[in-house]
Amino acid sequence: MDEELYRRFYEIESTHWWFAARRFILLRYLRRQVAPGSRPLLLDAGCGTGAILAEASRDFNACGMDTSPTAIAFCRSRGLTSVRVCTLNEYPTDQLFDIIMLLDVIEHTPDDQEILRQAHLRLRRGGHLLITVPAYRWLWSTHDVKNHHYRRYTARQVRKVVRDSGFAVTHLSYFNTLLFPLAAVRRLGSKLFSCSAGDEFAFPPHWLNALLNVIFKTEGYVLPHISLPFGLSVFCWATKADA
Repeated sequence: MDEELYRRFYEIESTHWWFAARRFILLRYLRRQVAPGSRPLLLDAGCGTGAILAEASRDFNACGMDTSPTAIAFCRSRGLTSVRVCTLNEYPTDQLFDIIMLLDVIEHTPDDQEILRQAHLRLRRGGHLLITVPAYRWLWSTHDVKNHHYRRYTARQVRKVVRDSGFAVTHLSYFNTLLFPLAAVRRLGSKLFSCSAGDEFAFPPHWLNALLNVIFKTEGYVLPHISLPFGLSVFCWATKADA
């Protein structure tokens, strides 16, 4: 990902509707998976500028890593200290984690199965993996190019690559479903008329930002209980399978 994007994300992710609602959905899901007060050991692999990691640190013994020195510098500016610049392959194996998060990460690597295998090595027996990825190749846009994506996924493709990497899939779903029709029309329209879909992370007017936040955040109350049939992203909760 372009280094300048980290600065951009750091400036807007506390209040921009997509970042704020996504953070709420994922952390609400995580908290429902663990016993209150247990503080499991969590690794946010590809933690970016640390917004999710900082909030996760309230309930988890949370560590972070990213390949970008710029991203880790922003993490440290938030007061996060258990962070390092490295690849998952370089991360020490002497500490096994209860949970590893790969949030919009594996689409950035040419070999997604290899990074999942590295996560498998760093999880304790029965440990959990949380993944999010962008959905549907037909939604490919300049946004993917700017973010150095290699691919977008269907839920079936996520299930296969996760299973092939040694995990049992516990919960697989699309999300960002309610806003999917608007986003799909916008992206397909830009392709049809050969024009840019615009800046995906441009900050909308405050009233619209608040409305989109509420709409997207609503999915956080249903995602733990059902699998949504379509959406802009795919969500996967998996367990390290026995050897």
